[in-house]
Amino acid sequence: MQMENGVGKITQKIIEKAEEQATEIINNAENRAERIKKNAREQAEKEKQEIIEDRREEIEQEKRSRMAEAKLKAKRAKLDAKEQLINEITEDIKKEISEYTEQEKLDLLKNLIKESFRQIKTDTLVLNANKEDLDIIEKNKEDISQEIAAEMDRDINIDTGETIETVGGVIAQSKDRSITIDNTVEERLRRTRGEIRQIVNKVCF
Repeated sequence: MQMENGVGKITQKIIEKAEEQATEIINNAENRAERIKKNAREQAEKEKQEIIEDRREEIEQEKRSRMAEAKLKAKRAKLDAKEQLINEITEDIKKEISEYTEQEKLDLLKNLIKESFRQIKTDTLVLNANKEDLDIIEKNKEDISQEIAAEMDRDINIDTGETIETVGGVIAQSKDRSITIDNTVEERLRRTRGEIRQIVNKVCF
């Protein structure tokens, strides 16, 4: 009887110990599972925030890119508008000169021929111009020569050369054709394009 009681007590202790261990194991497992779930939630939240931050940065970058592109387009549009205005001004000037009276064309030609003599520093110039201007030069050659000679205080000679495509003005050459100066209206406008651009920038933009 005593032995049975002893065995029963041992068995009871074993059962109790097993229950304690089982409870501890279960608790540990539950705690571990909870930690895993917590860590998973934290990791998921962290990844979510990272995705949000990455997306936010992506959106901001896209916004900055679009703003930069818009500014560039606006700048390009402004430059195009300026160039268009400069071209229109240039065309208007050419049109106005093409409609000059004969006297106005003669005055313009005198000034350009005079400047050509100063640039080439020679006594004889061959002048190439459009047909109408060549006719004006030929018709007024003596008066032009005398006026320029008096102003420059030396004798000069003018020869008419070839007909060229131009709104007005002359391409002047030394007698041996070794030196050429372009004093056509188109070339003069090209040289002053920078000045026209400055005026446009100051007045319009």
